[in-house]
Amino acid sequence: EASWWDKLKELQEYKEEFGDCMVPHRYAPNQQLSTWVQQQKRQIRFLREGKSSHMNEKRARALEKLGFVYTSACQKNEKTDTLA
Repeated sequence: EASWWDKLKELQEYKEEFGDCMVPHRYAPNQQLSTWVQQQKRQIRFLREGKSSHMNEKRARALEKLGFVYTSACQKNEKTDTLA
């Protein structure tokens, strides 16, 4: 549980630097954060669809409060490429 909140803090730091929560799929400075973000998108989608998920409402609200976007249609195209 603590490690999830640690990653949320890393995402918050990313947002402070780049202005959004759209971590690229290949983010060289922190690939673990990139992988975690992709997992959160999938888990929120499962939660919203009523499927089995490791996500809970408390975590989903924390992500959404931060401005997390979990639908690919809302992502910026340039963010899917590598940021060095």
